[in-house]
Amino acid sequence: MGVATVILDRGKPNQANGQNRNYLKGLLFGLGGAVGQALGLITSKVGLNAGVSPLSGNLIRIFSAAVIMWVIALLMNQAKVTIDSVWHSGRARSFLLMGTLAGPFLGVWLSLVAIQHTPVAIATTLMSLAPIILLPVGKIVFKERIGWRAVVGTVVAVSGVAMLFLI
Repeated sequence: MGVATVILDRGKPNQANGQNRNYLKGLLFGLGGAVGQALGLITSKVGLNAGVSPLSGNLIRIFSAAVIMWVIALLMNQAKVTIDSVWHSGRARSFLLMGTLAGPFLGVWLSLVAIQHTPVAIATTLMSLAPIILLPVGKIVFKERIGWRAVVGTVVAVSGVAMLFLI
């Protein structure tokens, strides 16, 4: 219900220029990402219980993802364009470096430390606070309109996740 409330707060997507199709694609990819993240956390917990350190687990995840992404880029003939874009733009390299350090390195590493020391359910509940953190970022940085439905929906969604794991 919380996620639906946030989605409905954005209003109907514009049907011109394929916006409706892109909106549905975005929702489906978001759902796929959530399923992938859940599977990744569960399999990581198994690996961490077998004695793999969180830093090593993070390295394995990043390396595996990089190999898969580059294979997909090669199959889609996007590898050269990607390399050229990054090679010729110092600004792109800077943002990629900052994003890599903040997300895949620090974010995933700390999430693996969290699931190593707590039950996956508790760590996942705490990690689900990202939407609450991103609401002010969206408002301040991207000048997005944040309605009361988005705030209420985010709180309901995170509360729902927390309640699921308290049972």
